[in-house]
Amino acid sequence: MQRTCVEPNEVTFSTVVKACCSSVIRAEIGMLLHSIIIESGLEMNLHVSSSLINMYAKWGSVEDGRKVFAKSDKPDLIIWSALIACYAQNDLGIEAIDAFEKMQLEGFKPNQVLYASVLRACSDLTILDLGKLIHTRIIESGLLFDVFVASTLIDMYTKCNSFSDASNVFNRFSKGNVVTWSAMIAGHVGIERNAEALNLFNGMQDDGVDPNEITFIALLSLCANIATVDQGMLIHVQIMEMALETDLPLSNSLVDMYANCGALQDACKVLERSKEKNIVTWNALIAGCAKHSDYEAALNCLKVMCGQSVPPDDVTFVSILSLCNHLGLVHEALFHLTSMTNTYYILPRYEHYMCTLDLLGRAGFFDEAEDIVDTMPLCPDFIALASLLNHCKTYKNTELAGPYFNGIVSFDSRSTLSFANMLDIYDSEVVKEYSDLLEGIGHNANAWKKPGMACLEIEDEKYSFVVGDNKTSEQIDGVSTKLKSLTALLREEGYLPQAVFGSINLLSL
Repeated sequence: MQRTCVEPNEVTFSTVVKACCSSVIRAEIGMLLHSIIIESGLEMNLHVSSSLINMYAKWGSVEDGRKVFAKSDKPDLIIWSALIACYAQNDLGIEAIDAFEKMQLEGFKPNQVLYASVLRACSDLTILDLGKLIHTRIIESGLLFDVFVASTLIDMYTKCNSFSDASNVFNRFSKGNVVTWSAMIAGHVGIERNAEALNLFNGMQDDGVDPNEITFIALLSLCANIATVDQGMLIHVQIMEMALETDLPLSNSLVDMYANCGALQDACKVLERSKEKNIVTWNALIAGCAKHSDYEAALNCLKVMCGQSVPPDDVTFVSILSLCNHLGLVHEALFHLTSMTNTYYILPRYEHYMCTLDLLGRAGFFDEAEDIVDTMPLCPDFIALASLLNHCKTYKNTELAGPYFNGIVSFDSRSTLSFANMLDIYDSEVVKEYSDLLEGIGHNANAWKKPGMACLEIEDEKYSFVVGDNKTSEQIDGVSTKLKSLTALLREEGYLPQAVFGSINLLSL
């Protein structure tokens, strides 16, 4: 078109921008296209602007989408819908709800798409009261019988644990409607009400309603969550009978289900039969390899996917670094963390640094951990510092324990476990003056809690185990003998006890 000197118009640009939404691989093309749109003077066109916002929403570039919206002099309903959907799709529920209210103040009436976006925000934030208020507005607007809106309402109510309200909406559409059946099943799967989800699936088939791709994706997620490969295979058979196996999202769900259940060979077979594969397909398989501690298989998947021109993303390396952490592969983890930026041009996120820091701390590589802390663009948070302090306790590293502890106290001055870890470190090093000082600071900060207690009942008589209580009872000798026996068995299996903060006694209530 450009070679023939035909100038693209707003329709051309909108169509090409929508094509860029299909894959993150085309992000650079989309950004280049945005530059051309600006040069052509069509960025202010409402249809082009909404397409650009949708494109940035797909990539998670919310700020870029917001900038496009801000340039619109008089945003219409389509532009508002794009912005609110951008927020909702990227888990920014508060911003989505705020934009929804501002839009109405501008005099715009919501449509089905807008109601679906704001209901999704209510679902993510589990704001039931607001969801019910929006439900009332939907009834007033006459959109309650829209299947798309109804399925979103069902999703919102199930995620907010309001099953009676979800059932009320569902019962209006249940006969012959696969959309609301699928929404009800997916809603129950999402909150791990697995038995109810399977019962709904059986009821759906009893009513003569054929499942669709959305139904099967929800059910395969259920099978992956509870690792029931037999049920997953039965669903796979149904998918093949309905000739749906070539659907890419469904194929990805099959790979994920088999990989999570440890059936890696079956996952590979599904992947090999798939005519189309994307990063989600490979990430599902690599995550399965990581879950089942198969480092060589994960590396092989990484090699093959790159050979097929599917570059890894940040999710890929979360799985690989988690696997390295689990297996104690220090040098491999450092290699992969470095390769993210140097080879694949991926900026490491919090999860990548956390996996690596935890591994280095557990292995006693504190110099390397300090190098990462000093160079990472993110400041280590409470969890990262608490993890490193705990590893300092294991290796009696008093030099780094102090700085880590100071960082923890800046987040939470009443962190009981951190004070306990520091006391253990200093006690072990026989630094009595620091131990006494620390204990005083902890008490002043009210960073101590009551000792733990566990209760049990034997023949109608109640007993409690209390940490640190030195009182005795007639049963204590028997309990001590049993504890020693259990400890010996644990040692034989390779489990070693950590520091004990108090003795355990048995008191008759």
